Amino acid sequence: MTPTSRYEADVTAAYKTWDAAFDSGDAKAIAASYAADAELLPPTHTIAKGPAEIEKFFDDLIKGGVKSHALKLVEAGGHREPRNHAESQSKPGQSVQPKGKHISS
Repeated sequence: MTPTSRYEADVTAAYKTWDAAFDSGDAKAIAASYAADAELLPPTHTIAKGPAEIEKFFDDLIKGGVKSHALKLVEAGGHREPRNHAESQSKPGQSVQPKGKHISS
Protein backbone atom coordinates (compact mmCIF):
# COMPACT_ATOMS: atom_id res chain seq x y z
CA MET A 1 0.00 0.00 0.00
CA THR A 2 1.44 3.39 -0.95
CA PRO A 3 1.54 6.23 1.59
CA THR A 4 -0.99 8.16 -0.52
CA SER A 5 -3.56 5.36 -0.58
CA ARG A 6 -2.93 4.59 3.09
CA TYR A 7 -4.05 8.07 4.15
CA GLU A 8 -6.45 8.91 1.34
CA ALA A 9 -9.48 7.37 3.07
CA ASP A 10 -8.75 9.26 6.31
CA VAL A 11 -8.26 12.57 4.51
CA THR A 12 -11.37 12.08 2.38
CA ALA A 13 -13.43 11.27 5.50
CA ALA A 14 -12.10 14.38 7.27
CA TYR A 15 -12.99 16.50 4.23
CA LYS A 16 -16.53 15.08 4.18
CA THR A 17 -16.95 15.92 7.87
CA TRP A 18 -15.64 19.46 7.27
CA ASP A 19 -17.93 19.97 4.27
CA ALA A 20 -20.94 18.70 6.22
CA ALA A 21 -20.21 21.17 9.03
CA PHE A 22 -19.88 24.01 6.50
CA ASP A 23 -23.03 23.08 4.60
CA SER A 24 -25.03 22.89 7.83
CA GLY A 25 -23.77 26.33 8.87
CA ASP A 26 -21.88 25.00 11.91
CA ALA A 27 -18.89 27.37 12.16
CA LYS A 28 -18.09 26.03 15.65
CA ALA A 29 -17.63 22.49 14.26
CA ILE A 30 -15.46 23.85 11.44
CA ALA A 31 -13.26 25.71 13.92
CA ALA A 32 -12.99 22.56 16.06
CA SER A 33 -11.20 20.83 13.17
CA TYR A 34 -8.29 23.26 13.50
CA ALA A 35 -5.46 23.03 16.05
CA ALA A 36 -5.63 25.40 19.03
CA ASP A 37 -2.68 27.38 17.62
CA ALA A 38 -3.89 27.34 14.01
CA GLU A 39 -3.75 30.41 11.81
CA LEU A 40 -6.11 30.73 8.86
CA LEU A 41 -4.58 32.81 6.07
CA PRO A 42 -7.39 33.89 3.72
CA PRO A 43 -5.95 36.03 0.91
CA THR A 44 -8.55 38.80 1.19
CA HIS A 45 -9.02 38.94 4.96
CA THR A 46 -7.12 39.47 8.18
CA ILE A 47 -5.32 36.39 9.51
CA ALA A 48 -7.61 34.44 11.85
CA LYS A 49 -5.66 33.09 14.85
CA GLY A 50 -7.04 30.30 17.01
CA PRO A 51 -10.45 28.63 17.16
CA ALA A 52 -12.52 31.71 18.12
CA GLU A 53 -11.26 33.86 15.23
CA ILE A 54 -11.47 30.94 12.79
CA GLU A 55 -15.05 30.29 13.90
CA LYS A 56 -15.92 33.96 13.36
CA PHE A 57 -14.34 33.93 9.88
CA PHE A 58 -16.40 30.94 8.76
CA ASP A 59 -19.55 32.18 10.49
CA ASP A 60 -19.26 35.46 8.56
CA LEU A 61 -18.60 33.57 5.33
CA ILE A 62 -21.64 31.34 5.83
CA LYS A 63 -23.85 34.28 6.82
CA GLY A 64 -22.58 36.06 3.70
CA GLY A 65 -24.23 33.39 1.57
CA VAL A 66 -21.46 30.94 0.72
CA LYS A 67 -22.78 27.37 0.70
CA SER A 68 -22.32 23.89 -0.78
CA HIS A 69 -18.63 23.62 0.07
CA ALA A 70 -16.65 20.69 -1.32
CA LEU A 71 -13.06 19.75 -0.51
CA LYS A 72 -11.48 17.02 -2.61
CA LEU A 73 -8.03 15.64 -3.27
CA VAL A 74 -6.62 16.22 -6.74
CA GLU A 75 -3.56 14.44 -8.08
CA ALA A 76 -1.14 16.27 -10.32
CA GLY A 77 2.21 14.78 -11.26
CA GLY A 78 2.14 12.25 -8.45
CA HIS A 79 1.43 14.96 -5.87
CA ARG A 80 -2.00 15.14 -4.28
CA GLU A 81 -3.32 18.42 -2.96
CA PRO A 82 -6.68 19.72 -1.77
CA ARG A 83 -9.05 21.77 -3.90
CA ASN A 84 -12.18 23.48 -2.68
CA HIS A 85 -15.40 24.71 -4.23
CA ALA A 86 -18.44 26.57 -2.93
CA GLU A 87 -21.55 28.27 -4.27
CA SER A 88 -22.90 31.76 -3.72
CA GLN A 89 -26.30 31.83 -2.05
CA SER A 90 -26.97 35.29 -3.45
CA LYS A 91 -26.40 33.99 -7.00
CA PRO A 92 -27.83 30.42 -7.00
CA GLY A 93 -25.90 28.00 -9.15
CA GLN A 94 -22.92 30.35 -9.46
CA SER A 95 -19.65 28.87 -8.27
CA VAL A 96 -17.35 30.71 -5.92
CA GLN A 97 -13.77 29.51 -6.16
CA PRO A 98 -12.16 30.19 -2.80
CA LYS A 99 -8.50 31.09 -3.15
CA GLY A 100 -5.74 30.18 -0.76
CA LYS A 101 -3.48 27.37 0.30
CA HIS A 102 -3.96 24.50 2.68
CA ILE A 103 -0.87 24.22 4.84
CA SER A 104 -0.25 21.21 7.03
CA SER A 105 2.70 19.75 8.82
